[in-house]
Amino acid sequence: MPVSLTATILALPALLLGFFLMQTGNTFQGTILSIRGEIEGFTLAQIGAVGAGFWAGVISTIFYWIVLPIGVLIEALPRVQEIVNKARANGNALPSGEALKRAVEQSIPAIFATIPADQGWRSLFILLAIGLACAMGFAFLGGLFGLRSEGRRRA
Repeated sequence: MPVSLTATILALPALLLGFFLMQTGNTFQGTILSIRGEIEGFTLAQIGAVGAGFWAGVISTIFYWIVLPIGVLIEALPRVQEIVNKARANGNALPSGEALKRAVEQSIPAIFATIPADQGWRSLFILLAIGLACAMGFAFLGGLFGLRSEGRRRA
């Protein structure tokens, strides 16, 4: 169903407000976390290392979800012509969109191809939880590196 330009423009303030509130909450949380860390006796290097590690995990997770579809598309594009040529050889007219869909289905990594369809959103939440665990793992590693560098400074 095509969406009109007017409907898109009317939805834009809601999107911008949501983004503003999300960024405000994120900034507030970062400030409160730093203050609480100092109260608990953590050094600035440790607090910064945990924050840097957490954001390294978040950014790497985002990059993963950007790079994965691009990689699948790059792998699928050469197969499109093969699929179209096979369809022509059989005497069938195959639209390019259908050929691209078939090529992408052949190029999807095994982890996504083996997820049962009846799981629905559950499989997406599992993958998002894995991404969150990676972000938390990077934060933990950042904290360990902060402790190690702080120990070297004191020695």
